[in-house]
Amino acid sequence: MMLIDLCDGLRRQLSLIRANEIVQQTKIPCRMTPESMSTSGDRMEVDHIELAPDKTFRMFIKGGAEPIRMYPDVQSVWFIAYYKRFIPLMIHNLTGMGWTKRIITFLAIKYNFEIVPKWFEHIFSTYQPRLRSENYSQPVKEVRRVLRGMMDGYLLDALTLILEYDSGYRYRFQDIIAELNKEALAKNPAKEVMRLLDVLTFREGLGKAIDPASKWQKLKRLIPLLFFVCPKIKRQVVKILTEMNIDEVKFDKSDLYWINKNSCHLFRGMPIEAREAENNKLYG
Repeated sequence: MMLIDLCDGLRRQLSLIRANEIVQQTKIPCRMTPESMSTSGDRMEVDHIELAPDKTFRMFIKGGAEPIRMYPDVQSVWFIAYYKRFIPLMIHNLTGMGWTKRIITFLAIKYNFEIVPKWFEHIFSTYQPRLRSENYSQPVKEVRRVLRGMMDGYLLDALTLILEYDSGYRYRFQDIIAELNKEALAKNPAKEVMRLLDVLTFREGLGKAIDPASKWQKLKRLIPLLFFVCPKIKRQVVKILTEMNIDEVKFDKSDLYWINKNSCHLFRGMPIEAREAENNKLYG
């Protein structure tokens, strides 16, 4: 049933890609109105796009004091949106089961992590993302640097395009990776990863208990199981976190401006009032 749903979703997604070809041909970024980073639900209007000296894109929003570090290419966003949903869907299918179904879960985890790379390879062979490696934002460039060599190009593009085009995921990743303690990671990888997930869920719940059915809580339940069933993945996660240059991933001035306006997450562990006060002090 899941395979049928995925195939049906793929057909719908490909039709959306074809429908957006005319939009893509116009190449007028200011007509785009991305919904990300809006704290009120209002759509933001793009003023213009600039290519920075480091070849990364800067998207300037009308009324915004700082740019956003990305360029949401219309066709690529439509393409990646459906496949982004595959990740929480897989997490959902691998968690929340009773103890009598644990053995099935073990097998499902192993099977899923064998077919996912092949699945992405098949999908991405039909469409080549337009974004060049040098055009990714600096945090995602660093992720690509660390992941390159650990996975094939299709899976690398799939994961990093999601991180690039979904600022909600990217800002949360930047926020939590800044809390990483590499010494603690070396001593007890699973404990440190779980601590980071505890911080993430605390901030996602704005300092309150988060819904047990949320994707973040499900991820917390999945990680220990995943590390136990697939030691190779545990070693890869440790290698990725160890080799990553945290300074390259941290928030820059423009990131701080936008996360300080976002009330949906307890970024840096600070309430929205304190973050808004920072912006008021810097930008009036």
